[in-house]
Amino acid sequence: MKKRLKITFAVFITVLFLFFLSFLAFFVLTADAKLDEEKLENQERLTLYYDKNNELLFKTSSGVNTVNIEELPPYVYNSFVAVEDERFYSHNGVDAKSLFRALMANIRTFSFKEGGSTISQQLIKNTQLNSDKTIKRKLSELKLALELEKKYKKSDILEKYINSIYFGNGCYGIADASEYYFGKKPENLSVSESAILASIIKSPLNYAPNKNPENCKKRRDIVLKKMLEQKYIDEFEYKTALESEIQTKPYVKSTQNFFLRQAEKETENIIKNYPYEYKTLKVYTNFDKKIQEDVDLYFTLDNIDSDKTVCILDKENLVAAYASTIGERERRLGSTIKPVLVYAPAIETDTVYPCSIVKDEKTEIEGYKLKNYNDLYYGNVSVRFSLAKSLNSCAVKLLNSTGIEKSKEYAVKCGINLKDNENNLSIALGNTEHGTTLVDLSGAYSVFRDKGEYVKPSFIKEIIDENANVVYKKNNSKNRIFSVGTCELMNDMLNYTVKYGTAKALNSKIPLCAKTGTVGNEHGNTDAYTVSFNRDYVMGVWYGNADSSYMDNRITGGSYPARLAGSIWNKIYNEKTAPEFLDNEECVYLDLDREEYENGKIILADENTPERYKLKEIFKKSKIPKERSNNFTVPKVLKAEISVDYSRVKIQLCLTKLANAYIYKSYNEKKELVFDTKNVPYGFSFIDTKIKPNTEYEYYVIPYLISDKGIVTGETYYLQKIKSPEINSDDWWL
Repeated sequence: MKKRLKITFAVFITVLFLFFLSFLAFFVLTADAKLDEEKLENQERLTLYYDKNNELLFKTSSGVNTVNIEELPPYVYNSFVAVEDERFYSHNGVDAKSLFRALMANIRTFSFKEGGSTISQQLIKNTQLNSDKTIKRKLSELKLALELEKKYKKSDILEKYINSIYFGNGCYGIADASEYYFGKKPENLSVSESAILASIIKSPLNYAPNKNPENCKKRRDIVLKKMLEQKYIDEFEYKTALESEIQTKPYVKSTQNFFLRQAEKETENIIKNYPYEYKTLKVYTNFDKKIQEDVDLYFTLDNIDSDKTVCILDKENLVAAYASTIGERERRLGSTIKPVLVYAPAIETDTVYPCSIVKDEKTEIEGYKLKNYNDLYYGNVSVRFSLAKSLNSCAVKLLNSTGIEKSKEYAVKCGINLKDNENNLSIALGNTEHGTTLVDLSGAYSVFRDKGEYVKPSFIKEIIDENANVVYKKNNSKNRIFSVGTCELMNDMLNYTVKYGTAKALNSKIPLCAKTGTVGNEHGNTDAYTVSFNRDYVMGVWYGNADSSYMDNRITGGSYPARLAGSIWNKIYNEKTAPEFLDNEECVYLDLDREEYENGKIILADENTPERYKLKEIFKKSKIPKERSNNFTVPKVLKAEISVDYSRVKIQLCLTKLANAYIYKSYNEKKELVFDTKNVPYGFSFIDTKIKPNTEYEYYVIPYLISDKGIVTGETYYLQKIKSPEINSDDWWL
């Protein structure tokens, strides 16, 4: 008996000691774990977003589109209770049964995989702690969950939980998830749809209905069974939900939410280092509802099986409308980099005029082989034509002439992402290491619209807290990148690209400038762009796939992106007049001598040059060609030869270019016109057979040009006098 008492006492002391050690360990390991109610309050902080008219667009809580639990049917939130924490309404934050079961499972497997977490614990882990699987983290989670339940009602905890959990595909909170997967608000979810959302959170990758419908259905049925067992739904609701097919609507966000996701990201980046406390933020944007509706109309009508993005910048370089299936991603730019990296720097440094001649040919520079799309070459072309047709060989030659480092400086200042080590000629074709986002690319093109000044584009104009303190204000200071003259020349060339080049599929009735670009190879294209602009807006359109897989080769920058952009442009200006675009503050249109130009010379036409021999071109006023043609100013006889052969006089003339001549002869005090060179093709050789023997003749030539102002004559040229031979009776036959 005494022995048994001793054993019992020893066991009791051991258990008491172990309990004391456990309590001591719990106290020591969780000493620094304190419930940070500010982090929980972050779930309650409001962020209010306003459009260009200062009208409320939407409100979020801590960057998450939130929902009030009282507005939901009970089965919506109880679907989460049923599968995640069936004793949620009865425990005090820690479910002893689940915790003990998890502990036994971990002991059996010698692991720490099972957690037995309640909804309260999950909320603590998501808002207060990290996801490390350590004893300290788990003990801290238990301590804080108990404290949480003392301070908050069950409904508050559950509301915070469903508004903060991750549902995959970038969706945080039930409001985002409901809209993403089913295209509806949470209050309109069916029983089946509620169970699907409760299923997803276990593993969004494995149970997302739009990715793994079979796995999702199996998991949903488990959730429905638990909901029935726990009396959150009745038998009829259970069977109806069980028979429902897994259906997700094609994901098309509402007008506001396309814009919202990017505005949220930018807001988060802005305020992450804000040192002061706040409860409410007012975020002001230049969101234009009407333009967004125009974008949405054609964005949703387009049924091409690829991802796509459309962004529109206004005059302040703020995003006025935005639609995307993947959000802002850095992508390689293809030929859309050429205006900013190649052509504008070449013109800014006076390396070329738009009309300068460059040879389009297959060639090699410093080991880099130049090749055009479809291996098609045009020979001698203008810089303007090479840009309009996006000729790769010409672009690389221009980059080489201007210099890679100098050209990169301009592009980087315009927001193009180029690294220091990217110093090869292939960057002229957009072959860069990281690429650039569509918003930043559109911002780069705004430099041409804004006469050479750059302002970084953004979604956010201003942020103010509840005390009217300015948290952030967009920096609108302008950086001069290119001269006004360079931009006027670029706009002229990019307008030509819309009319006659790769962007002609824009098919817009309004004045536009544009450039297209495509990234791909013989297997397919990965990216296709059209960037277009007028005085009011810059519009960027991109097609591709989020995973960079190949699209159909028919999708190029000049095809579907250009047509989509054209439709949106025409809709924007359906009821208002588009601004005239091209103006010339620092540039002037001048007439070149077409004949000289076709021979590779840039020479101004003279005032007498006929229109058919003129070529109108644009130049900076500070860089006008010096040489002027005199082809129609002073027609001259450069050389003339005369000879006599019995009864014939032969005259050969050499005249200035495009000149003709009258040939006169005088004899015996008579004068007559004997020949006009313009009447005979290649008529600069004349034989006069109407002569008399033994007679003195004098021939003279008056050169002339026919201009739009009439006939311009030159100085009379006298040939040497000649005398025809005397014919003897023996020479009668001659």
